[in-house]
Amino acid sequence: MSERTPNPTAEPPNPTAEALTPTPPLEDPDLLFLVFTFLPAANRTQSAANHTPHYRAVSCGVLSAVLLTNHTWRAAVLRPDLPHWSRCDHALFMALAPLDLDLRISSQGASSQGNRQLIAAHWSCESVERLLQVKPRLQALDLSQCYVSDAEAVASLALRLPPTLHTLSLHHGCNQPDAMLRQLLRGLPALPQLRCLDLRGILDERTLAGLRLLDRKQGGQAATALPVSLPALETLSVGFHLHSMLGAREGVQLLTAQAALAPRLRHVGCRVAAEAAWGGMGPVDIVCRCCGGTLYERLDAYVVHPPQQQHISYEIHTDEPPLAAAVRAEGDDDSRLWCARSCQGQLWLVDHGSGFVRRVLGRKYAIACGPPVGDRPALAMAILARPPPAEGSEGAAESGGAGAGMPPDPDLEAFPPSMWSAQTRGAAPLTQ
Repeated sequence: MSERTPNPTAEPPNPTAEALTPTPPLEDPDLLFLVFTFLPAANRTQSAANHTPHYRAVSCGVLSAVLLTNHTWRAAVLRPDLPHWSRCDHALFMALAPLDLDLRISSQGASSQGNRQLIAAHWSCESVERLLQVKPRLQALDLSQCYVSDAEAVASLALRLPPTLHTLSLHHGCNQPDAMLRQLLRGLPALPQLRCLDLRGILDERTLAGLRLLDRKQGGQAATALPVSLPALETLSVGFHLHSMLGAREGVQLLTAQAALAPRLRHVGCRVAAEAAWGGMGPVDIVCRCCGGTLYERLDAYVVHPPQQQHISYEIHTDEPPLAAAVRAEGDDDSRLWCARSCQGQLWLVDHGSGFVRRVLGRKYAIACGPPVGDRPALAMAILARPPPAEGSEGAAESGGAGAGMPPDPDLEAFPPSMWSAQTRGAAPLTQ
C-alpha cells in the first residue's frame, strides 16, 4: 500500500487529546484477561455433561477463535497465569493448532490414517514438552493418547513436568505404553505436589503380564521394584483389578509396595477414574439406595473395585466399620451386615469376613453397590460427601444411621454404574 499524500490544510494532531482517548474495551488487555478467565468453567461443564471423549470441546472451539481474532486477544489468552492454562489435555492442546489443520482433519474423516498421523505430529511428547516451556504453571495434565516416538522423548518430557503439577492422567493408552510408564515413573518423584495419579491406560493387565515374565527371567520381585516414592500422593487409579490371576499376585504386590512409598495414599481405584467430575476421589457417603439410610459418613480411605457378582455394579473396600445404627447382624455374627431396615431381604450390604466375598488389599469390610438388576433389589451407592455441619447448627446433632430420608439422587453417585464395562463384572467366583 502506498503512503498517503500529506494534506497541508489538515489540523495538526493533538497529543493531549490522543492521550485522553480511552482504550476500546475489546482491546483492553486487563479486561480481556478477566473475560477469558471464564473459559475453563465452560470446559469443565462440557466434560461433566458428556462422559465420552471429544476431539474438540465447545470451549476449545471458543479458545481457537479467540487465538485467531487479533494480536491483542491472542496475547491476553496466552498469558501463563490465565487459569485456563492450569489444565491441559488433548482437546485443549489441539485448540492451539493452526486453523488449516482443523480443516484438513475435518475433510479427511475422524478415523482416517492421515488424520491419525496429523494428530500424532501435534499431540506428541515433543510438542507437549514445548508447551511446558511456555506454560510452566500447569496443575493438571492429561497425556492420554500422546504419541511417543521413542523412550528418549518420554524421558525428556518427564524432566520438563512442572513442580506445580498435582494431577497427572493417562486414562487412555498411547502407542508405546511400556516406554511411557517406565520413563514417567522415573520423573514422578520430582513432583512434590502430585496428589492424583491416573495410570489406567498404561498400567494394566498387560503390564502385570510383563512383570510376571520378568520375574521368571530374573527370579525377582519385579512388581515391587516398579513403584516410586510419592509423599504427596492421595489418589491412584490403575487399569487392572485384583480378582484375576495376575491381579491377585502381581497387582497386589505392586499396590502394596506403592502404598508403602506413598504414606498419604487414601483412595485407590481399580479401573475407575481418579479424577471425577468434582475433582477426584475423595470423601464419600455410602447410603442404602432403597431407604436412604447412611451406612458410612465421610468415608475417606477406601478402594473402589469391580464387582465379584453380576448383580453388583461396584465394590468399596475399607478398614472402617459402618455406622452401628445403620446395619444389623444375625445374632453375634457380624460377618454379614444388612441394612437396618432389611431393604435387601436376604442380601447383605456389608461383608466383614463371611468367606463368601473376597476382600482386596487386606481391607476388613466390603460394601456392595449397584441399582436393581432383574429381580435383585437395589444395593448401596457412594455419593459425594456432604460437608460437615458447623458446630452449633441444627444438623450438627444429626447423624446418618438408619434415620433415613428419601432415597438418594442417582445423579449424585460418585461412581455411576455406567462407568463399569461388562468385562469388569463377575470378575471372581462367589467364594474364595
